[in-house]
Amino acid sequence: MKTYRRFQRLSNGHYLAMYITRHKTPLKTNAYIVAICIFPTKRECNYWFRHQEQVIAKRVNTWGMEGMLIALKWLKELENIIRPGESIVIYWVDERRGRAFRFLERYGYKKGVYLDRPCYILNKNGSLRD
Repeated sequence: MKTYRRFQRLSNGHYLAMYITRHKTPLKTNAYIVAICIFPTKRECNYWFRHQEQVIAKRVNTWGMEGMLIALKWLKELENIIRPGESIVIYWVDERRGRAFRFLERYGYKKGVYLDRPCYILNKNGSLRD
């Protein structure tokens, strides 16, 4: 599976990274699995993406409002690109980040389960049947 990467340097010098991987669902539609992180370098972002389950960053919170707004803008762009029936899936690696992603409910994301993992799901039509 090909993963698309997008980076942007924030005003604090860290990098915001978004990784998008397309996954075929049993209903023959696509689900776009999204991973978002902020680290001091692109190399650290890539390492986190490859080892998400093993690497849980115990760092100072570097997200802030700037990172959240840019990530939300990128998610809206992705939402405009996907076709009806397709969905966006966002996982988290620890409960702290799961609570932080609750703000997505304001933008139409629903808490659910995809591939046996809890996540937030946005379906272009409104619901995802798996």
